[in-house]
Amino acid sequence: MKNITKQQAVEIIKEAFDLKDFNNREDGKSFYCEDGENVSFFFDKRQYDRFTVINTLMECFQDKNIEQGQCRIENITLLYTVAHVENRNIK
Repeated sequence: MKNITKQQAVEIIKEAFDLKDFNNREDGKSFYCEDGENVSFFFDKRQYDRFTVINTLMECFQDKNIEQGQCRIENITLLYTVAHVENRNIK
């Protein structure tokens, strides 16, 4: 198991899904938003279905441990599959 930082985890996700930041987002495309130490990813369901997002994230992190952090997927929403890279203590 390889230890990685939260920032490395963010970069892995951005690269795996070719994401743009919130200010440069495009209609129908997935994007991310940074809020302090935490980063949220909004996967547009027109681009990636929930199953694809979950499987891709599992592949990205199958042999990695995010030091002092986690990648968490939110409950189902209508337009987006939402994931976060955050501190482990945040709920």
